[in-house]
Amino acid sequence: MNFLMFVALTLLPQAFASPKVPKMSITLEDGSFVGSSLEMPPEQSLALICTVHGYESSHKLLWYEEGRVLNHQSTIEGGAFMQQQQLSLTNLSADDCDRKLTCIYGDGDQVEVAKSTTIKCPGKGLSITLENGTSVNSIVNIIPGQRLSLICTIHGYELEHDLVWYQGGRVLGNQSTTHKDAFMQQQELFFTKLHARDCGREMTCMNGGKDQLKIILMCPSSQASAAPPPQSEVTTSLVEPHRFLGYTTFLVVFLILMLLCATLTTFKSLRSDLKVRITRIRKHAMSFWRNLNFGTRRSGSTALDPSESEGFIV
Repeated sequence: MNFLMFVALTLLPQAFASPKVPKMSITLEDGSFVGSSLEMPPEQSLALICTVHGYESSHKLLWYEEGRVLNHQSTIEGGAFMQQQQLSLTNLSADDCDRKLTCIYGDGDQVEVAKSTTIKCPGKGLSITLENGTSVNSIVNIIPGQRLSLICTIHGYELEHDLVWYQGGRVLGNQSTTHKDAFMQQQELFFTKLHARDCGREMTCMNGGKDQLKIILMCPSSQASAAPPPQSEVTTSLVEPHRFLGYTTFLVVFLILMLLCATLTTFKSLRSDLKVRITRIRKHAMSFWRNLNFGTRRSGSTALDPSESEGFIV
């Protein structure tokens, strides 16, 4: 009697218990386990093996990507207690980066267990560092008066676009390419001398509009407010009015000098012409008096010498 009760208590829970979920794992060909992501450089081959352990494993085991069954997969083991499905990827390229591959054990819409892994390319994406190699995030603390060098780097394979630094949609001029090959590019943005007006500047490193990384230059509040801009760096709003007034004054003075020169030239010309006219009048007057004196003598009368006549003005 006791034996029958022991058997009943032992077998009944197992009979009414829910079926055990099979265990699934993803490994490489060498048996090493694969987690949620796998870093693999392009131009290499990859074999992923999905394994399910359990009893009476009668469902299908397949590799999927975005809901569709992948090609280039084969069944290694298909027994009642273990199944293995291998996915083979040859000659990986940059297009394989960030692919999410999923192994599913089930039939139709019924999924017993699933496991996914994502292919990651080493170092893919943008990064910004200082000249000494220190990584920077979205904010870079600066001090006016010092120099700054920001290096934007992208790692990848078969890069199609060049790295460019922008500010407000405008390409910055103070940049240069320090490294460029098929697998990496580096674009340096340099400031020979920082100023207080650089505080708050937002700049973006872009890879042909596909990838971008923004940074903001920040100054300590005390330095930004206390440090006045150098005299040589006066803002355009203050410089332009002074330049305008200077140009206007110069133009007015130049016109006055030209007018004075023209007046003096005209006066000299009039004076010279007046002298000529006076000389001619004097000659005519002298000739007139001579003729008059000559006629008077012939008639027996005495004529006045022009020089002796009162009121005669030469």
